[in-house]
Amino acid sequence: MQRGHAFAYFGAFDAPWRAYDALAAPGAPPGVHPEEAHWGLYHAGREPKQAARELPPLTSPPSPP
Repeated sequence: MQRGHAFAYFGAFDAPWRAYDALAAPGAPPGVHPEEAHWGLYHAGREPKQAARELPPLTSPPSPP
């Protein structure tokens, strides 16, 4: 593992239950944290958010000859 680099991990879909997850916001005071429920690029119903709609489509690399 390489050290000295920041890393962020988040899901593609919003997870409303995370607002009530005690481990969702490490170091935060106990309670509800609604901001933790909306990190995804897609709503919980799997509709893309504006940011996801603006991403360019992925293309496959050319096949080797």
